[in-house]
Amino acid sequence: CIYQSLVKAETEEFTFGGASEEEETSPPNITFFPLKNDSIVKSEMQFINIACNVTNYALNETSIRWLDKDGKVAAANRYLYIKSLLKQDEGIYNCSVEKVKDPQIRFNRTLHLKITIPSISIDILPEESLKIGGQIKRQCSDLGLPQETIVDDFTYTWLNQQNKTIGNTNILQIPVVDESVVGRYICQYKSKETSKIYEAATYVNLKQSVSYKIKIITNPALFRYGERFSLRCEVEPFYQNIKYTWYKKDEFIGNDQELVIKSFKKDNVGTYKCVASLQLPSGKLDLMEESIQQFAFFRESKIELTTKPGPQVYVHRGEKKELHCEIETSSGNRGKEAEWYINGKKFKNGDIPLVNRLDGQYVSMLVISDISQINEGNYECRVGSSIKEVNLIVLLDEGLIETSPPILKVKEGQSVEFHCRVENIPSVKNVNLKWNFESKEGLVRNNIPDSRWQLMNDEIADQTSFIVLMKAEVSDSGYYICTEPNGQTARSELIVIPDKDKNSLTITPREIRVRAGQRVDIECFSKNTQGRASGNPEFSFTNNKPIGRDGRFKISNVGPAHKRLTAPGGLSLSDNNMDVFCSLEGRQVSSKIYVSDICPPGYRFCQNGECLENAKFCDKINHCADKSDEDPITCRECDPISRKCEINNQVLPKKNYFLIHWICDGEEDCGNGYDEQNCDGFSLNNCGGKFFTCSDNKTIPRGYVCDENIDCSQGEDETGCTSPQITKTSATKVVATKSQLVTLTCEATGKPLPVLVWRFNWGCIQNSTRFSTNFFSTDCNSVTSSLTIKDFKAGDDGIYNCEALSSRQRSFSNDFQVILKNN
Repeated sequence: CIYQSLVKAETEEFTFGGASEEEETSPPNITFFPLKNDSIVKSEMQFINIACNVTNYALNETSIRWLDKDGKVAAANRYLYIKSLLKQDEGIYNCSVEKVKDPQIRFNRTLHLKITIPSISIDILPEESLKIGGQIKRQCSDLGLPQETIVDDFTYTWLNQQNKTIGNTNILQIPVVDESVVGRYICQYKSKETSKIYEAATYVNLKQSVSYKIKIITNPALFRYGERFSLRCEVEPFYQNIKYTWYKKDEFIGNDQELVIKSFKKDNVGTYKCVASLQLPSGKLDLMEESIQQFAFFRESKIELTTKPGPQVYVHRGEKKELHCEIETSSGNRGKEAEWYINGKKFKNGDIPLVNRLDGQYVSMLVISDISQINEGNYECRVGSSIKEVNLIVLLDEGLIETSPPILKVKEGQSVEFHCRVENIPSVKNVNLKWNFESKEGLVRNNIPDSRWQLMNDEIADQTSFIVLMKAEVSDSGYYICTEPNGQTARSELIVIPDKDKNSLTITPREIRVRAGQRVDIECFSKNTQGRASGNPEFSFTNNKPIGRDGRFKISNVGPAHKRLTAPGGLSLSDNNMDVFCSLEGRQVSSKIYVSDICPPGYRFCQNGECLENAKFCDKINHCADKSDEDPITCRECDPISRKCEINNQVLPKKNYFLIHWICDGEEDCGNGYDEQNCDGFSLNNCGGKFFTCSDNKTIPRGYVCDENIDCSQGEDETGCTSPQITKTSATKVVATKSQLVTLTCEATGKPLPVLVWRFNWGCIQNSTRFSTNFFSTDCNSVTSSLTIKDFKAGDDGIYNCEALSSRQRSFSNDFQVILKNN
């Protein structure tokens, strides 16, 4: 059972010690923790855990139990705990308090429990096609309740029209071979604790099926910096009541059909995603499309002034611009009669370096030869009663970096070329630009050039860098990122369309990170266009070097057209960054193997393998021998056990980073309280929370426990100290299908209680709503954490680890190897 926040209630709300004679005759003060009143609303399948506390009597003076609405004992102690609620549990519960010395004296307080009934739903997945040769693909949801409020386990069951079981995951996937698939399908979501079943139905009708398409329209198609800009999401054919959701870098930014940006600035550059949700009779259908938006600067050297209000023109440092003030011939005025004002001050030649005036008969010009920050501001040209103006804004960055084309779609096997260009950054040449690849899930990252991509930097076009690929593979789909030394980036997207006439080829995992000597497993399988095993995939190294010549590896057959590559004894540190290829019929996919040690807590790797304190990364000082600690790409990477100190209550932190097991430990580590805020929902609140209580009731910060300094008068804060130890895990090899729900669990002990941290390929768990963790302690002797992956995808496969971390060092679980299943 889970007694969250109850020990804290005892230490904070109870008055311990004997009662006076006057207090013995007074009624007990009964409270319900953590409630603020006498009622609570919960959903079926959630748990409740409520403590009945008596605050004006000592613990040994009263006997407490809970009675249900029929007067039966619901709990023999003061904790009312129900693991999985059902509607029948709704009603009143009485907390009955008896005096130990006189059991005839009883007092009650009533709790009112209301229970709502949740439901599940079925969604149509984008991959579904109801044409002959396509497939039915639908997803059954869970109850939609917060994960931390449920301790039950559930199973999925799919039933067809004949009430026969046809599946036991949350995904229904059926090939459409003929009209026999038409009908109703039922998803059942069953509680293991109570056997309660929740059902939802979905209907398949081939004759009424419609193929919906989505596209994003840019208006205007070409636009300039600072101009109005919009993206419109359109679905064809038209459908009523579509719900639109816009994202930028996976962050929600709007829910209108048209996304309007009033003035396109540098922060608006990036990838925009529109999700259109259609509530069809057969279920919900989500369509998704992405659009990459960059901008165009004012390229012309000539800038026309206009009548007020004049335009805002964005320019770069180092550019040359001519400001033209055209004079109407009918006005009778000449260019030499114009008066120029810069930021309200009258200008004449010689006032500002590199700014010169030139007058014609019907035009007056200011020529700025080398724009710098001092040239920013308002420029007015006054001729008689006419006033024209322009506002120059000098961009603070050193110039522009852009990649082209922004989006490229090619067929499998075609060649690919991207180029990256810098403008107005004289110190940066093409050899200074770095290229990286990142998969759409953000899980696979490779440096370019590699064994397949060629890098070309020509001296003739010394500010443009090219990358070329001769034959594109489906796994090459993703983002190609160009970075200049100052940290500015630009990226292009590559979409590789599979050749439908070829066998598909899958390698899993696509990236794996292991320690030296740790076992390595990689699988590869192929299927034909009907989804059946076909072909004979072969493993190889770079340049088609056969695997069989390397005695460290073994190749075995898992099934038809399905092979496994294993290094039972692991690899050495010198094998870091190894590429393994799997090939079939001219098609090739690859997996990257990284081999490294683990840095101590609070340290991260430089690219050359050194361990450096986390706080020294990205502080504008080179500490790594290879200077990689100041590399913009390295700066964006995270460390699983470190967190950045940030501003708290408008107070700057005194330190840059703190370790994750220092959160809510009663001791300020950032220097401004940032690591000690928002601790009400802290996972160990039922075990004392921020503080440890000594035998004399003195409280000390939890961070002082087992720190080799005695803080309690009897020294109990330094007794029984043990290093963290992983004691129990769920299955360490998981084979998952696409869209499946995957859950990994880990349990650990130690004093002080450790914090459990999850790693993926020895790095961070990706920041996505599909990934969630739950961390709690049931008895304050051990801690448990679970990692849940919703809608499992390619790229989620790899090595996962659970790390127990405390002031008494650290402990790692065995590897959880999660493999993408060959369906």
